[in-house]
Amino acid sequence: MKFFILATALLAVAFSAWSCSTLSRAPSRDRNLISAEEIQDAEARNAYELVERLRPLWLQSRVDRGAHQETEVLSIVVYQDQSLLGGLGMLRIIPIELVRSVRAMGSAEAGRLPGLGGRHVERAIVVVTRPER
Repeated sequence: MKFFILATALLAVAFSAWSCSTLSRAPSRDRNLISAEEIQDAEARNAYELVERLRPLWLQSRVDRGAHQETEVLSIVVYQDQSLLGGLGMLRIIPIELVRSVRAMGSAEAGRLPGLGGRHVERAIVVVTRPER
């Protein structure tokens, strides 16, 4: 009986060590970033289609519009590099060929972006582009 308990404990320790070493080697994916590698593999014509396919939750607002009708609240704003473009529809005007990466920012981080003038936003989607040739 003691042998069985000891063998089981040794197997558990060995499996735990193996799984920890395996997990530590796995590359981690930043859920707030669409990388150049992901863009290369995506079949999209513009930045909106890219986000829609790879991170669809970025396009969903959690703000109850009825509760905020009297205040100026933008749920999700789009930036191209450091320039505020507007709402989500602006992602459609950015051709995929120009997109280098896309990052989602939460409310606190987005509030530090230029051009909001103190307005509250739920999220910002920032598209980093390649220079046009």
